Amino acid sequence: PFQTGTLIPLRGAPHRIVHRAGSRGTVWTEIRDSGERILCVAGGLEHVDRRVSDFLKREARKEERREAILAIAKRVFLDQGYSGASMSAISAELGGSKGTLWSYFPSKEELFAAVLDDATKEYRGQLADVLKPGEDVRAAVLQFCRGFIAKISSPDGLRLHRLIASEVS
Repeated sequence: PFQTGTLIPLRGAPHRIVHRAGSRGTVWTEIRDSGERILCVAGGLEHVDRRVSDFLKREARKEERREAILAIAKRVFLDQGYSGASMSAISAELGGSKGTLWSYFPSKEELFAAVLDDATKEYRGQLADVLKPGEDVRAAVLQFCRGFIAKISSPDGLRLHRLIASEVS
Protein backbone atom coordinates (compact mmCIF):
# COMPACT_ATOMS: atom_id res chain seq x y z
CA PRO A 1 0.00 0.00 0.00
CA PHE A 2 2.87 2.45 0.66
CA GLN A 3 4.50 2.81 -2.75
CA THR A 4 7.35 5.17 -3.62
CA GLY A 5 5.98 8.61 -4.31
CA THR A 6 2.77 8.08 -2.31
CA LEU A 7 1.79 11.34 -0.61
CA ILE A 8 0.39 11.11 2.90
CA PRO A 9 -1.05 14.00 4.91
CA LEU A 10 1.03 14.45 8.04
CA ARG A 11 1.42 17.42 10.36
CA GLY A 12 -0.80 19.47 8.07
CA ALA A 13 1.36 19.00 4.98
CA PRO A 14 1.93 16.31 2.35
CA HIS A 15 4.81 13.92 2.98
CA ARG A 16 6.28 11.49 0.48
CA ILE A 17 7.05 7.79 0.83
CA VAL A 18 10.45 6.82 -0.63
CA HIS A 19 11.71 3.23 -0.93
CA ARG A 20 15.46 2.76 -1.13
CA ALA A 21 17.56 -0.28 -1.99
CA GLY A 22 20.73 -0.85 -0.06
CA SER A 23 23.65 -3.17 -0.39
CA ARG A 24 23.02 -6.93 -0.38
CA GLY A 25 19.39 -6.50 -1.39
CA THR A 26 18.22 -4.69 1.74
CA VAL A 27 15.30 -2.30 1.37
CA TRP A 28 14.19 0.54 3.58
CA THR A 29 11.46 3.13 3.45
CA GLU A 30 11.64 6.79 4.37
CA ILE A 31 8.93 9.34 5.03
CA ARG A 32 10.15 12.73 3.82
CA ASP A 33 8.66 16.18 4.27
CA SER A 34 8.60 18.87 1.57
CA GLY A 35 12.09 19.96 2.60
CA GLU A 36 13.26 16.37 2.00
CA ARG A 37 14.00 15.84 5.71
CA ILE A 38 13.59 12.22 6.77
CA LEU A 39 10.98 11.73 9.51
CA CYS A 40 10.79 7.95 9.69
CA VAL A 41 12.85 5.05 8.44
CA ALA A 42 11.53 1.49 8.28
CA GLY A 43 13.83 -1.35 7.29
CA GLY A 44 13.06 -4.65 5.60
CA LEU A 45 10.37 -4.88 2.95
CA GLU A 46 8.22 -7.25 5.00
CA HIS A 47 8.04 -4.74 7.86
CA VAL A 48 7.62 -1.51 5.89
CA ASP A 49 3.82 -1.33 5.78
CA ARG A 50 3.48 -2.15 9.49
CA ARG A 51 6.22 0.27 10.58
CA VAL A 52 4.95 3.11 8.41
CA SER A 53 1.39 2.46 9.66
CA ASP A 54 2.64 2.49 13.27
CA PHE A 55 4.47 5.75 12.63
CA LEU A 56 1.35 7.33 11.11
CA LYS A 57 -0.75 6.19 14.09
CA ARG A 58 1.76 7.73 16.53
CA GLU A 59 1.71 10.98 14.56
CA ALA A 60 -2.11 11.00 14.57
CA ARG A 61 -2.13 10.52 18.36
CA LYS A 62 0.39 13.37 18.73
CA GLU A 63 -1.80 15.64 16.60
CA GLU A 64 -4.91 14.72 18.63
CA ARG A 65 -3.00 15.48 21.85
CA ARG A 66 -1.79 18.79 20.42
CA GLU A 67 -5.36 19.74 19.48
CA ALA A 68 -6.56 18.84 22.99
CA ILE A 69 -3.82 21.00 24.51
CA LEU A 70 -4.79 23.93 22.26
CA ALA A 71 -8.49 23.60 23.14
CA ILE A 72 -7.77 23.60 26.88
CA ALA A 73 -5.19 26.38 26.60
CA LYS A 74 -7.63 28.53 24.62
CA ARG A 75 -10.26 28.12 27.32
CA VAL A 76 -7.76 28.89 30.10
CA PHE A 77 -6.34 31.94 28.30
CA LEU A 78 -9.83 33.28 27.56
CA ASP A 79 -11.06 32.66 31.12
CA GLN A 80 -7.97 33.79 33.04
CA GLY A 81 -6.13 36.07 30.64
CA TYR A 82 -2.57 35.58 29.49
CA SER A 83 -0.92 36.65 32.76
CA GLY A 84 -3.41 34.68 34.88
CA ALA A 85 -2.91 31.49 32.90
CA SER A 86 -0.07 29.16 33.81
CA MET A 87 1.43 26.12 32.18
CA SER A 88 0.79 24.28 35.47
CA ALA A 89 -2.94 25.09 35.36
CA ILE A 90 -3.19 24.04 31.72
CA SER A 91 -1.28 20.84 32.44
CA ALA A 92 -3.51 20.05 35.44
CA GLU A 93 -6.67 20.54 33.39
CA LEU A 94 -5.17 18.45 30.60
CA GLY A 95 -4.59 15.61 33.03
CA GLY A 96 -1.03 14.97 31.93
CA SER A 97 2.38 15.90 33.15
CA LYS A 98 3.96 19.30 32.70
CA GLY A 99 6.71 17.52 30.78
CA THR A 100 4.20 16.44 28.14
CA LEU A 101 2.93 19.99 27.77
CA TRP A 102 6.48 21.37 27.58
CA SER A 103 7.39 18.79 24.91
CA TYR A 104 4.67 20.21 22.67
CA PHE A 105 5.14 23.88 23.59
CA PRO A 106 8.47 24.92 25.19
CA SER A 107 7.03 28.18 26.57
CA LYS A 108 3.78 29.87 27.46
CA GLU A 109 4.47 32.39 24.71
CA GLU A 110 4.71 29.65 22.07
CA LEU A 111 1.53 28.02 23.38
CA PHE A 112 -0.31 31.36 23.24
CA ALA A 113 0.93 31.98 19.68
CA ALA A 114 -0.28 28.50 18.68
CA VAL A 115 -3.69 29.20 20.27
CA LEU A 116 -3.97 32.45 18.29
CA ASP A 117 -2.88 30.71 15.10
CA ASP A 118 -5.43 27.95 15.65
CA ALA A 119 -8.19 30.46 16.47
CA THR A 120 -7.62 32.38 13.24
CA LYS A 121 -6.79 29.46 10.90
CA GLU A 122 -10.33 28.85 9.65
CA TYR A 123 -10.94 32.57 9.08
CA ARG A 124 -7.68 32.95 7.13
CA GLY A 125 -8.79 30.07 4.91
CA GLN A 126 -12.11 31.80 4.30
CA LEU A 127 -10.27 35.01 3.43
CA ALA A 128 -8.17 33.19 0.86
CA ASP A 129 -11.37 31.92 -0.77
CA VAL A 130 -13.06 35.34 -0.74
CA LEU A 131 -10.11 37.29 -2.08
CA LYS A 132 -9.37 35.16 -5.14
CA PRO A 133 -8.17 37.14 -8.14
CA GLY A 134 -10.63 37.46 -10.98
CA GLU A 135 -13.70 37.49 -8.76
CA ASP A 136 -16.13 40.40 -8.75
CA VAL A 137 -14.31 42.97 -6.59
CA ARG A 138 -17.46 44.56 -5.16
CA ALA A 139 -18.93 41.19 -4.16
CA ALA A 140 -15.59 40.07 -2.71
CA VAL A 141 -15.22 43.23 -0.58
CA LEU A 142 -18.80 42.92 0.67
CA GLN A 143 -18.32 39.27 1.52
CA PHE A 144 -15.03 40.09 3.26
CA CYS A 145 -16.65 42.87 5.33
CA ARG A 146 -19.58 40.69 6.35
CA GLY A 147 -17.27 37.84 7.34
CA PHE A 148 -14.94 40.17 9.23
CA ILE A 149 -17.77 41.79 11.20
CA ALA A 150 -19.26 38.36 11.99
CA LYS A 151 -15.87 37.11 13.17
CA ILE A 152 -14.97 40.05 15.41
CA SER A 153 -18.47 40.32 16.87
CA SER A 154 -18.77 36.62 17.71
CA PRO A 155 -18.50 35.73 21.42
CA ASP A 156 -15.09 34.07 20.96
CA GLY A 157 -13.90 36.91 18.72
CA LEU A 158 -14.83 39.49 21.36
CA ARG A 159 -13.17 37.48 24.15
CA LEU A 160 -10.03 37.02 22.09
CA HIS A 161 -9.90 40.74 21.27
CA ARG A 162 -10.30 41.64 24.96
CA LEU A 163 -7.57 39.16 25.90
CA ILE A 164 -5.09 40.58 23.39
CA ALA A 165 -6.00 44.21 24.16
CA SER A 166 -5.58 43.65 27.92
CA GLU A 167 -2.12 42.18 27.43
CA VAL A 168 -0.96 44.99 25.14
CA SER A 169 -1.92 47.76 27.55
